[in-house]
Amino acid sequence: MIFYRVLLFGLLYLAQNLFASIQTLTESQVFEWWDDGIVSAEEAQEMLNLLQEDNVHEACILAEIYALENCESETFNLKPTKVKQTQSRKLKKEPPPKSNQREKFSGHLSWKVQTDSLGEIEKSNLSFQLNFYRFNLRLGSQELLTYKNKNTEAFFGQISTKEFHSHIPLDTLWGTALFFPMKNFILGAALDTAKNIQGFLNYPFSKEFSLNAVYWFSPQQQSVALHAKSPWGEISAWQIIAPSTDFSPLIKLELHNKEQQTFHSLSWKTVAYIHGDSIPIQSHLSATLLKYKFWGSQNFNFAFSDSWNSKVSASTRITIPLGADTASAKIKLGGESGPDFLRGSASVTCLEAENGCTQMDLKAKISSKPFGNEFVASFNIQEQFIRNKEVPLPHWEIAATYQPMALNYAKVSLVFPKGIPQRHLQIRNEINLTTQAYPKIRCNLATTFEKKEISRLHPVHGYLQINLGF
Repeated sequence: MIFYRVLLFGLLYLAQNLFASIQTLTESQVFEWWDDGIVSAEEAQEMLNLLQEDNVHEACILAEIYALENCESETFNLKPTKVKQTQSRKLKKEPPPKSNQREKFSGHLSWKVQTDSLGEIEKSNLSFQLNFYRFNLRLGSQELLTYKNKNTEAFFGQISTKEFHSHIPLDTLWGTALFFPMKNFILGAALDTAKNIQGFLNYPFSKEFSLNAVYWFSPQQQSVALHAKSPWGEISAWQIIAPSTDFSPLIKLELHNKEQQTFHSLSWKTVAYIHGDSIPIQSHLSATLLKYKFWGSQNFNFAFSDSWNSKVSASTRITIPLGADTASAKIKLGGESGPDFLRGSASVTCLEAENGCTQMDLKAKISSKPFGNEFVASFNIQEQFIRNKEVPLPHWEIAATYQPMALNYAKVSLVFPKGIPQRHLQIRNEINLTTQAYPKIRCNLATTFEKKEISRLHPVHGYLQINLGF
């Protein structure tokens, strides 16, 4: 016990704080948060469902809200890379290369499988996408035919958030939609089998500023929505206007900014959802967000341009349940510093700020790249303190990653949630393989095995994704 305490505070002293940054949210990362108790099973499934729908942006928002983690919604590109024409070609005025069949026809086939503790398939998804000329055909997870030509778009099939250009998540609806430019405006209309009718009007003030207005009609309800977009973020307000106007509007706010200076950079991001007891029937908020009339997060990140690439961060999450006026809050402070050979990080999280931080969560991490960037070894330790209660053994983890190429890696982690292997042991494995030549193939496999005092080593869950790009 004494050794664990000394080691924990020694790491905190060396590393100071944790700066958590996820470049791309993946299913395996969500499973890790789930295993470690950072997010609940319900919250993890919400993010996994969004990732399965390819709505990475909204999944990243939930990651920032649920796990207090910074996240950038970058997606894996399966389309063949087009080589740009070089300057020498332009100077010689050579004729452009002849059209390639792959430039007219491309696409990908994807299969995603999630298994339970018995090895049975819990969720399975097979999707196919084909791009030909100005058309796009998706089958499987979303059955949709799309036509795009500059600012003109037409959709037929299962229309969802992306197709409607909605800032607030929507239900997937069977129907058709059309968006087309008219002078300085973009007009749109949609009709679906649930008898929803949408009218859409967009006015782009410039390439960076735009304003959308949407009218929704259904036999049960009518509503209007406004959406403004700028370089500093987006804000949407959606109000029910019939059969009554006595409803609070559904508001989503996303603001962000980054200032780059000579010796440092400062970035921040604000995300918030506000709504009342009733929301528009076409919207599709996660089950957790529906429980709260206010749910917001605020992130600050400060990076130094020193040789050790030091970083400091602060995150806050505030929630107010429906039918209550009391708020709950979480506050997280962190940072990281050090060379690649021995880099340290740590964080402190106040889990109940409204009660005077009676419950604290401390984390520390040391990572090393002793043989260059291909091999990474790391040691993580986590301790949770509850006032007036005995402190349990810390949660700790040893991990090793081998990454010879950017998208090819193998990772093995030994996790001890109860402090000693005899009480609780988890073994996590993740393999990611990607071919560089055409056609592009990507395979991602993540599994978790668990052993407790009363059970033998057995699988907990697994995830498999195979993508074939052509």
